[in-house]
This record gives sequence, structure tokens and C-alpha cells, in this order.
Amino acid sequence: MHARSSISFLALTILSAAVGCEAIARVDRENIPGEGGGSQSSSSSSGQIGCLLDSDCPATGNDCTVPSCNATQCTTTVEAAGTACANGNGKVCDGLGNCVECLTEADCPQGTACQTRVCSARMCGFSNAAPGTKISDPTAGDCKSEQ
Repeated sequence: MHARSSISFLALTILSAAVGCEAIARVDRENIPGEGGGSQSSSSSSGQIGCLLDSDCPATGNDCTVPSCNATQCTTTVEAAGTACANGNGKVCDGLGNCVECLTEADCPQGTACQTRVCSARMCGFSNAAPGTKISDPTAGDCKSEQ
């Protein structure tokens, strides 16, 4: 009867060892990149990228958004309105993450005596004075040929 007890004990030990190894292997697999876990710079299931520092986050390609690390997740923050930028035809950030031509007329190129610079819908343009408008340095036919 002692031999049968030893065999049962041995079988139970082998079975426990096999199950125990698998439990350890499962824990280890979760810490292996590509096996369900991984380093903190890998993508999460939500598509966000993990990070420890702002420099761990990828560049946005937009002068008006800045990558930042918040609670181990890469996010972006927007630059303040008026911050200089150079994306597309833009010149200044609008505070919403867009690089636009202007926020005010002062952001637009200077006009002439017969053109006033305007900023409309975040784009620069000119407003022409009415033909014949008198200017401080009058010339015959003011505001006729410059428009």
C-alpha cells in the first residue's frame, strides 16, 4: 500500500509542477513584448502610445500642437494663440491647434495707401479704398491705379 501511495504522491507532484510551471509561464508571457505585455513605449489597445517622458512621444508634424506624456500615455497639447508657426501658409497658432495666416490685421502684410489689410476667417486679404479716395500724399486720380 505504501508503493501505491508513493506513486500517487509522485503523480500529484508532477501534475502540480506542470500546472505551476504553466502559471509562472503565463505571468512571464505577459511581460514579453508582443505576448500581451511589453515596455511602456508600446501602443496600447486604445491606439495611444505609452511613455515616461515627453521626449518618448512622437512629433506631431504641426507647430501648433506639442506632444506630451501624461500618466504614461502620449497626448498633445495646443500652443497658445499667437505662437509663431510655419505650417502651410500659416504664420500664427490660433490656440486650437491650427497654424493660420492671421488672428488680427497686424499679422497680415502691410497694405498700400489705397489698400487696408484685413484678417477674415483666419486669412489675410486687402480691402480696397473707393476709387478717388483722397490720401495724405495726393496724386491726381488717387486710389485709381493702385487697386
